[in-house]
Amino acid sequence: ELQHYCYGVAGCVGLQAMRIFGVVSETGDRFAMALGRALQLTNILRDREEDAQNGRFYIPETWRNDADGGVTRLGQAAAQAFAEADRLATKLPQKQLTPALLMRDIYRLYWQRLTTRPQEHLHPKPKISDIFN
Repeated sequence: ELQHYCYGVAGCVGLQAMRIFGVVSETGDRFAMALGRALQLTNILRDREEDAQNGRFYIPETWRNDADGGVTRLGQAAAQAFAEADRLATKLPQKQLTPALLMRDIYRLYWQRLTTRPQEHLHPKPKISDIFN
């Protein structure tokens, strides 16, 4: 269910973005799906407390039974998606991917902060300039 949700809210957007960037290939589609999954899992990690307060649960129930409420597994799933996107990005035209790679780098920074300091609420959200500092 989580994978299906990530596709519906982020993967399909990534697929359309790849067309806009002029990247039309199976590798490009797989990159878009992996990156969309990484970004959405990072959003879920970021918003988990607010979502729970509003009765929205995106972390699988079996993971929520973990000692940390599934935070570690969610972080690991995002890490795997980032790694897959990184691997696929090397096979694609970098110039055309620039907007997607910037998003990847911003969100990876955010993911790193969320997974190394999960008790902190990181607001405001990171900006492009944050990846260069």
